[in-house]
Amino acid sequence: MGLDKISNKLNIKDFRRFRWFFWILILSLLFLGYIFLNQEKFFYSSDINGDHYLYRFLWVLPFSFIGFASLILMAAKNGRVKDDAPWSSYVFSYFLRLIAFSLIIFSVLHIFESTSNYLYYFFSAGLGLYVGYKIDAIKLEDINKPK
Repeated sequence: MGLDKISNKLNIKDFRRFRWFFWILILSLLFLGYIFLNQEKFFYSSDINGDHYLYRFLWVLPFSFIGFASLILMAAKNGRVKDDAPWSSYVFSYFLRLIAFSLIIFSVLHIFESTSNYLYYFFSAGLGLYVGYKIDAIKLEDINKPK
């Protein structure tokens, strides 16, 4: 059964966005599976040298993309933006914003000693999901616009 048949059965109006939702969700879950298979690299409670912080940054990314995938599913279900091509805005705008905000989450949680231990994993996962879902409301290009 193809994704187009699944989207028709689920009454999803925009097949292209449903396809993006499906692949982003699957790739994010596969990456989370990889993280849990390599737990010794990603999970640690004490301070280590700065080269290994990249693994903690990579922990935030799949959660941001899962939150974004749920936003895509809502857009596909509503079908309001069916005329534009989703790949151009997703690849050149949303993915870059998701990576930037994941880096901000990573950096802010590592500023404080109390959130750079085990709490980091819980806070960053929750913040990543929230930012991924609300990425439309957060537009850096609108910060300097007069109100």
